[in-house]
Amino acid sequence: EHGVVLEDGAEVPADVIVFATGYEYDFPFLRDAAGVRVEVESRGVRPLYQHLFHVDHPTLAFVGLLHSVVPFPLFRDQAQWLAAVWSGRARLPPREERAEWQLSQLGALAHPKLALYLGPAQWDYRRHVCGEAGVLDEARVRWIDTSQAVYNDAGAARKGWPGAPDTYRAREYSVDFATGAWSVRAPPDGAGHAAAGGAGERHAG
Repeated sequence: EHGVVLEDGAEVPADVIVFATGYEYDFPFLRDAAGVRVEVESRGVRPLYQHLFHVDHPTLAFVGLLHSVVPFPLFRDQAQWLAAVWSGRARLPPREERAEWQLSQLGALAHPKLALYLGPAQWDYRRHVCGEAGVLDEARVRWIDTSQAVYNDAGAARKGWPGAPDTYRAREYSVDFATGAWSVRAPPDGAGHAAAGGAGERHAG
């Protein structure tokens, strides 16, 4: 009545239960004339150049479609690129090149449902986007490199089988983006051993 009962019979009090079941892309507010296609099988949105600009109508852009990424810094990079293009400070390649990129990206998919998945490819994507936006200075390069190093460290500590200990979630990172230095304090794993990559100073690159 005021909570949930788990499989083992334990009762957990709760005011609200959120079903985080994911979502599907949908743009009902766009007219058919916009030519935006949502492909259910590939979970893709077409036709987009660099997962951002409409191939045929580049004043229409979609920030934040990509998944399996560190979201908000990447979305900021995308927003800076579209701002640079829309303000005239940057230019997109011709329509033919934009269309060719989309076709080559689709043909390179390892699985039909990975159209908007980036994962480890997000870092090179961010460098490309920032370069096109004209904001890939030394500080941004260091920010991205440091983020990648921390992301990889956390990923390496995550066990890859169902039901594995999730102590990696308790890893505590201290990051200085100005210098690229970072450290991590790792909790003991389920066996009482120090988790891989314990506390210690690290530098990106």
